[in-house]
Amino acid sequence: MPYYVRILAVVVLLLGIIGVLIWRGPQQRDMSVLARSPEGQAVPAGAPLRITFSRAVDRLSLEQQFQLDPPATGSFAWDGNILTFRPDQPLQSNTTYTVTIRAGLRDSAGRANQQPITWGFRTRAPRLLILGSNPDESGTLWYADADGSNAAPVYTTPLGMLSMAAAPDGVNALVVVRRDQQRSALVLVNLSTGEEREIVDAPDVTVNLPAWSPRGDLLTYEWRTIVGGVLGQPRVWLAQPDGTSLGPIVGGEIVSSAPAWSPDGRRLAFSDGISRTLGIYDFGGAPQLFPDSTGERASWSPDSRQLAYTAADLMQQPPRPTIRLATLSDGRSTPLVTTPGATSPAWSPDGSRIAYTLRDAASPTTTLWQIDSDGSNPQPLTRTGDYRDTQPSWSPDARLLAFLRTDAVSGASTAYVLTTPAAPPQPLLPEVQAVQVEWVP
Repeated sequence: MPYYVRILAVVVLLLGIIGVLIWRGPQQRDMSVLARSPEGQAVPAGAPLRITFSRAVDRLSLEQQFQLDPPATGSFAWDGNILTFRPDQPLQSNTTYTVTIRAGLRDSAGRANQQPITWGFRTRAPRLLILGSNPDESGTLWYADADGSNAAPVYTTPLGMLSMAAAPDGVNALVVVRRDQQRSALVLVNLSTGEEREIVDAPDVTVNLPAWSPRGDLLTYEWRTIVGGVLGQPRVWLAQPDGTSLGPIVGGEIVSSAPAWSPDGRRLAFSDGISRTLGIYDFGGAPQLFPDSTGERASWSPDSRQLAYTAADLMQQPPRPTIRLATLSDGRSTPLVTTPGATSPAWSPDGSRIAYTLRDAASPTTTLWQIDSDGSNPQPLTRTGDYRDTQPSWSPDARLLAFLRTDAVSGASTAYVLTTPAAPPQPLLPEVQAVQVEWVP
């Protein structure tokens, strides 16, 4: 081959390589996504968003270019090149979401992506957890659709269960499991696999009434010591989901129980059994106190500014419970439902209504009622019968109300769901003796 031909071939080859490098340049500069979640058509509404990038990211740039549609507020957390976005509240049910990281995202060296990163997913309808008690004293945790269909047992324990709390991400649940007649343990159960992991299980401790923080990064529960067969006073204990104990939320002479997190995660409500007050702890100074609490768990308004709680004035004989409204800004406790026998308030997630249980003055039966959040327009949700309707629980979209109905004669309890006040409530798993029913986002 003549010399000039070889030179021309080398030049053409070099020009080709240069052209390829120029053509591939933007692709090489753009960061890629190695992993992302959630994806699919049945995503829990509380699931966090996670993105793993191919190299180190300018974090401020990412937070500026991140977009979720429909919009939702939340917080960002980083672990190396992995971003986690946690919504402040569960996303809307049965809704298609699009995640976009706009062009202009920079890596740690300042190089900007030329192309956007985008993907979509769809949230599922809310589901139900039903804690059941079996004739042989064992307990079973059931997972079902809102109408009771597609029900499946998730977890069974030989001595039964006392209470549960679904995690905000809809993946796990905290379950209080009986170990003997006096002692109970706290376990974390995966709702897909049924696998358990111990959180608290000690021979001298019993626990109950777990509660998740809204972001799922902390949990609380009632903690009692057992000394010589004698139960100690309850304390609300703070822990991490891996089981790491962080200790009681308040010390001194305060006896704390019935923990309830504010929706913004900044405060924790509890009942003080000694002073009969509702305490609000902000993880800073002394708790804010409201009078005449009966010890039931309080219910927060969605904006975290108020609580509805069951109160009873001991100066009245016999004392009959009513529902009061605690306002954090001015420290006032004002009547909300003044009808005697009103208990167990449950604030709807949209903030418009509060459901509650009302006991008939002439009988032990109870019905469910609702009232507007400003205290107006009380109306019955269920009819009077030979049963007790208790434990009202709103679905995350505030469209459905789950509750327990207990036969006044046999004592058998069944989970029900109410679609509208005009429609009769529908039983869920009528063959299951229900102890508790709760929504899973």
